[in-house]
Amino acid sequence: MKSSFHFTKCAISIYLLLIVSSSDIFSQDIFLSFAGTGASTTVASVRIENLVQNTSKEINGTDILHLMGTITGIDPLSPNKDKISFSPNPMTDYTSMMIELATAGETFITLFDNSGRKIADKKNILSKGQHIFRIEGLNEGIYIARISTPIYTYSGKFFCTGKQPGTARITYENTVESADIEKSFSTGSKGDVVMQYNTGDLLKITAISGNYSTVITDIPATSKTITFTFAECMAGDNINYPVVQIGSQLWMAENLRSTLFNDGMAIENVTDDFIWSGLATPAYCWYDNQISNKNTYGALYNWFVVGSGKICPLGWHVPSDAEWGTLITYLGGETLAGGKLKETTAAHWLSTNLNVSNSTGFTARPGGHRYYAGPFGNITWDGFWWSTDEGPATYGWYMNMNHGYNTVSRSNYYKKNGASIRCLKN
Repeated sequence: MKSSFHFTKCAISIYLLLIVSSSDIFSQDIFLSFAGTGASTTVASVRIENLVQNTSKEINGTDILHLMGTITGIDPLSPNKDKISFSPNPMTDYTSMMIELATAGETFITLFDNSGRKIADKKNILSKGQHIFRIEGLNEGIYIARISTPIYTYSGKFFCTGKQPGTARITYENTVESADIEKSFSTGSKGDVVMQYNTGDLLKITAISGNYSTVITDIPATSKTITFTFAECMAGDNINYPVVQIGSQLWMAENLRSTLFNDGMAIENVTDDFIWSGLATPAYCWYDNQISNKNTYGALYNWFVVGSGKICPLGWHVPSDAEWGTLITYLGGETLAGGKLKETTAAHWLSTNLNVSNSTGFTARPGGHRYYAGPFGNITWDGFWWSTDEGPATYGWYMNMNHGYNTVSRSNYYKKNGASIRCLKN
């Protein structure tokens, strides 16, 4: 009686574990691939930042990004996690599946589509060790292969980008010698890189191709190919800036840090407060005269740099007040735009920078400013960006974002002050 009760209890436990495993296996996964257009049609590398979870991952441009709600992905009953591989993954015509068995015996292989429908199965008596099966006859989609023995169960997922008419087939090929395993399965046409993802998470995705870099933001809901439009944004000192499309406008995705005009002439770097205060000609500086601030916040320029008309890359320009207005209107107006433009992390903004999304990928940072008399101020508190419009007398217009608000404000600013610059495509 005791033995019977023990068996029943174990059976119920195994059944419950299988239910948990099944719900995990058939959760909706998303696969993203990447392509380029415009100035380049290839993608060398991709950086993915989850702006909700504050996590990131860098992958090759040919990899498949596998967004998974639960990244374990293998049945908890398995004593040999990750002992299943697919090459290539994603497949087009076929994929070779390698499995590793801890014990010899009767083995069932079942193939499911992403809805949980069984589409093929196979039973073999297999020895302990590694074995290869060929899977073919699939249409585009996500598939799950489950390996079951009398002792344990585990599973793996793969992606098909082809369209093969007919019936799904699982064919036994051969056993694998240990020396051949790494050679067969460490390389494939594309890698399947897993990243944890919850439905509704906002991703900032930066693609790089040679000197080109393009940023997009997305909340993926289905598997797809993301195509980046690459455009040259080469400033005077051969820095090719990342770009981001927001509505109908193409913006620089970072603050300008060029020390040269686009004709190659040097911009004067002024560190002395007294000299800065007397300028009526173009000049720039790094915040606190520290070059360590260059890559993080960009340079601070007086308005005379803007007035030269030569600071932005060829084909680009400093935006007018009206063009800033176009951006703000597209993002819902002055009271909402700041939260969609500001960087989300507390690495640069003060911790009171709350309820921001950076949903545009603009990634505004608080570079502060330099007063006309020379002193620096407001880094981590505020960001100030010039426009081309001149105000009354010795003033020019600028845009401001503050750590404590999600608004964008515009105002007059003394031309001798130092502020940041973002360029806009012509």
